[in-house]
Amino acid sequence: WQVSTNGGANFTDISGETNLTLSFVAAQTDDSYQYRALFSNLDASNVPTSAATLTLTEVPSLVVTTLDDVVNNTDHLTSLREAILFANASPGADTITFAPGIAGGTVTLSIAGAGEHVGRTGDLDITSEITIDAAGTTIDAAGIDRVLDVHGNARLTLNDVTITGGVASDGGGILINPNIVVTVNRSTISGNRAVGSGFGTVGGGLHVQGILELNDSIVSGNTSGHFGGGIYAFSPAVLTVTGSTISGNTARAAGGIELIESSATIINSTISDNHATDLEGGGLTVGLATLNLVSSTVTGNTSPSGAGISILISGTTVNVINSTISGNMAVGSGGGIDNLDTGGIVNLTNSTIVGNSANDGGGLHGGTGGGTIANSIITGNTATNASDVAGTITSNGHNVIGDASGSTGFGGGDNIGTPASQVLDLTLANNGGPTQTHALVFGLTNPAINRGVVNVGITTDQRGVLRPFGAVGDIGAFESQFPIPSVNPQDQTVNTGDMVTFTALADGLFAGSAPSTLTNDAQLLPGEFLLSPNHGYKLAYQTDGDLVLYRGDGVAIWNAGTFGQTPGRTVMHSDGNFVIYGPGDVVQFQTATSGNPGAVLSLQNDGNLVITGGSGIIFDTNAASPGPSVVPNVQWQVSTDGGANFNNINGKTDLNLSFIATSTDDQNQYRAVFSNIHVNNVPTAAGSLTINKIPVNLSVSTGSGTEAERTIITVTATADAAVFGDQFVTLNIIGTGITIGDYTLTDDDPGTVGVQIQIPDGMTTGSVTFTVQDDTDIEGPETATLTISNPSAGLVLGTSNVQDIAITDNDNIDFGDAADIYPVTLAEDGARHVATGPTLGGSRDSESDGVHSTDATADGADEDGVVTAGAVVPGGSADFRITASAAGFVNAWADFTRNGSFGDANEQFLINFPVTAGVNTYRLPIPSDFLPGSVTVRFRLTSSSVATPLPTGLLPDGEVEDYVLTISDTARILDNGDTGYVQTGLNTHSGYGFNGDVNFAYRGQLSGFASWTFDGLQSGEYQISATWAAHPNRSTSAPFTIRDGVTNVATADADQTHA
Repeated sequence: WQVSTNGGANFTDISGETNLTLSFVAAQTDDSYQYRALFSNLDASNVPTSAATLTLTEVPSLVVTTLDDVVNNTDHLTSLREAILFANASPGADTITFAPGIAGGTVTLSIAGAGEHVGRTGDLDITSEITIDAAGTTIDAAGIDRVLDVHGNARLTLNDVTITGGVASDGGGILINPNIVVTVNRSTISGNRAVGSGFGTVGGGLHVQGILELNDSIVSGNTSGHFGGGIYAFSPAVLTVTGSTISGNTARAAGGIELIESSATIINSTISDNHATDLEGGGLTVGLATLNLVSSTVTGNTSPSGAGISILISGTTVNVINSTISGNMAVGSGGGIDNLDTGGIVNLTNSTIVGNSANDGGGLHGGTGGGTIANSIITGNTATNASDVAGTITSNGHNVIGDASGSTGFGGGDNIGTPASQVLDLTLANNGGPTQTHALVFGLTNPAINRGVVNVGITTDQRGVLRPFGAVGDIGAFESQFPIPSVNPQDQTVNTGDMVTFTALADGLFAGSAPSTLTNDAQLLPGEFLLSPNHGYKLAYQTDGDLVLYRGDGVAIWNAGTFGQTPGRTVMHSDGNFVIYGPGDVVQFQTATSGNPGAVLSLQNDGNLVITGGSGIIFDTNAASPGPSVVPNVQWQVSTDGGANFNNINGKTDLNLSFIATSTDDQNQYRAVFSNIHVNNVPTAAGSLTINKIPVNLSVSTGSGTEAERTIITVTATADAAVFGDQFVTLNIIGTGITIGDYTLTDDDPGTVGVQIQIPDGMTTGSVTFTVQDDTDIEGPETATLTISNPSAGLVLGTSNVQDIAITDNDNIDFGDAADIYPVTLAEDGARHVATGPTLGGSRDSESDGVHSTDATADGADEDGVVTAGAVVPGGSADFRITASAAGFVNAWADFTRNGSFGDANEQFLINFPVTAGVNTYRLPIPSDFLPGSVTVRFRLTSSSVATPLPTGLLPDGEVEDYVLTISDTARILDNGDTGYVQTGLNTHSGYGFNGDVNFAYRGQLSGFASWTFDGLQSGEYQISATWAAHPNRSTSAPFTIRDGVTNVATADADQTHA
């Protein structure tokens, strides 16, 4: 076989084709080729047949292969118009697609014709059931006609197409005739026009009289000379708009959508920035129709009135549910909604109207007619008259209204007057979900948060967030997910040592009590559930047969896939396998994890459901949230200053705060703070902890004591019950005559005013010792008043907290008795000893005070401890015999200067002189130039040495004795003019004539003392040369003559007393 591709001029062999029949599949390139066969045998070679020409004719197709707007059956291409004509002529449903090379391009209609329905010119007529999968292709009518006219028995589905450039008196982009169903998915209808000036000039983008389903699409930039810049729907039209945007359209009235004698449900869509130039309805106009606006936003629309939504006449119903009407502006009335006829019905449910403006009724004008407002926010709107609401409304409560002054009908169940800024964010923003919303601002006093009511059938907010988040949910279109506390810690009063548990819960957490684990054949029955320890996740075995894992906001994050099966039971077998059984123990689901005895099924705080065996995790739902979650975290805090400041309690992050109460916890306040992805540290109210205080009373072992006996008294603080932790009270002592040194407390210094009594942990009593001290002061009766105060946190003062101790001053004190120029008495701080310990001599007496005496003999029997041996003369010595009753130390002073003080140099002659029991001797040298006369001597004996011996003051034991020591004259003898001096004592001088004259010369001072006694002499005259001073009470036994060396100056009888 051979083929010619050039009209028969040349033929070439077709490789391998040697059969009598040549067969192949015709391709477009084969058109006009010529084919012939060549025969050969022994007689001839290559004998050709005549050639046959192959002519190809075009086969109708649903695949568009050219962007040109043509109808040509011989060009071997399929235009969109040709594909539609073919589909219209074909029975059944057809799908038109675009070849890969041209998909996404623009089909520009170019075959003139307007208003006809033959489909070969002008617009594209759809008369059968057709789906156009445009894959991003644009159909541009280029102003010759509308783009699509759907009529007859058509049913049209448009996917991923842009409709633009259409011009017609109605339905510039698409005309949908009655009884027609058109579905538009992921498409754009933009830049189309309805032109003309009559009332029939409607629907710049679409004119709908049939059924329109608009999904995830955009209708924008279309215009109408009269009504419905974007969409005009007229009876019996039914619109369902989902996930779509109607934006930037313009008309004299109803810039976005106009509904007349029709119905529309708009879901998850935005009606924005549309404009009505002359009449009402910037966004939507509704007349004798029903509009259901659900989870949608109407914003930025403008018109003379009813900028957001305009309700024309009685018989119209507008239901606004979970939707936001914001930022619309009307010159006249009704910035958000304008109910022009009070017969129109407006129902607002869980919706927000904010930031709109008008001259009258910035948010809602004209009231609700026969409708109601519930769970909605109307605030932050502006108007010359009635900023937020104007007219008569019917409130079903739970509304937040900024300004209700221009309206009637709101009641006690509504919040009126809260500033808008305290309710919501005044900026319309992308807060999640398909449409923009106004987020509620966080605040525990925000009247929109947790103040709503659960409305039947409303399970999400405008964004799709599950509603309610918490027990009752929020007011308005936005459901906040703030962790608002739903259970606050309660005040508690306990005893020390009790277990205290405070509990808190917040929105986003599941209430109730349930385990978080299953093991050892434990099971869940229908209606039972597990809770994670933080209550943020719930595993519920439902009565519909499914096992579902829910997050705290109600979102299901895992399920076992057993929905619709008859429920039975779930079992966590001891072998490690978790199974859902139906009736008859038919296995509906299992984890296939047997062989792991003792394994545990756990619902974790991150939302993951795991089974853990000996080798680790053996089953995992992988349901843990990858990032921040709405499930709140908890942190417990404590205030120790009455709630002024709170500090975190380290490690306390469970919903229950449990601890053993101690006395130091009294009056502490405890609260939990919750944090999630939206806000941190939302506090609960604080619960106060009051510790029952144990009464404590004061007692003493005896109520009296004496100084001499140093009475020991036990002072006890007694609690009515065993204390928890060491407890304390302060013991204070005051009273009549109490001075420092009257007592000691335990080991404290004498005279301590206050000391703490400790009651040890677990005990009921604590004590200190009160010891009466002998202060050696002469005092009257004293009373020590003991009072307890300042009980520590676990105690309270009982009924007996004061005790008196009577102290008797029965001191025994020994005083000295020197002459009145010496310190002797108590007032003079005289020498005195507590009458105990060693004595000087055989006895010691006690006095209430010291008594002066000239010869130091006032103590009477007490003066027997120290005596002298022989005469004491200047230059000689005084030999003292010191008798002690026991070993001790003696300090002694002699007032040699006779000035009434023992403090002059060298006057202390014994310093801590040790003595033993019995007689001890000491020789005191007398200076040779010492004047004869009397010297007062003081001896002090103590059992111990004295660090700083003094001749005055109190010593703790021993005795003091005062004496007068006589120093006799020292004579110088001049015999018959002898110039030599001979010393003599008191004895008669020998070696002279018995009756001769003896000359005595006294060597001394006039201030000194001198005396002579002449014993055993005959009467006569004796010549004495002497200069002396008189000494009282001294006499001679015989007459003598006193001469000054030559002259007689006096003559005295033997018994004369000389002064």
